Amino acid sequence: MTFESMSKHGQGPRLLGRFPTGRVEEFIHARTLSATNLCDAEISALIATKLREFHDLHMPSPKNVMLWNRLRNWLCASKWLCSLDEVKAFKLDSIEMEISRLEKELSGENQSIGFCHNDLQYGNIMMDEETRVETIIVSSYTQIVNCAHRHVISQSTLFNHGFSYDGFVKSLWVAYATGLEEREIFVPTYLNSSG
Repeated sequence: MTFESMSKHGQGPRLLGRFPTGRVEEFIHARTLSATNLCDAEISALIATKLREFHDLHMPSPKNVMLWNRLRNWLCASKWLCSLDEVKAFKLDSIEMEISRLEKELSGENQSIGFCHNDLQYGNIMMDEETRVETIIVSSYTQIVNCAHRHVISQSTLFNHGFSYDGFVKSLWVAYATGLEEREIFVPTYLNSSG
């Protein structure tokens, strides 16, 4: 359903056909990006614009934020899997309060709900060398999230694929692999794009 909806919105490869055990997708004449491409100012700006467009897609799915329950489930699993020393070292007992605080501050009438890829590492972005058109490849991790989550997760996964699905909490303090110069291009371009 996600792939089909994205295809209808002109994102990713076009859906050419569907059958009981799969689908036929358009072949994209493009190459996947590499880690070094992310440091190229032009490519970074193209990614920022495409990502904003992706986040603003109107997808046919429930508009409820799954982030908070997911974080609480991960926290519960972490506490169950960790030793008492690890629980203490990682301060897992204080994370529930932090989740609740963030939920309260970021939720409300004015919160922005949108579509997030959640695995947008450079290998999931293709670019046609001649036209410079970029295509985001669909991931099974896509979901509806609130605005704060999608901005943090998307940029952290672009620049630090090792953290792509480890979650929002790690992304809050992740040290970006790119420098300040790349972020100073990416963030304003993203925010100023119309989507």
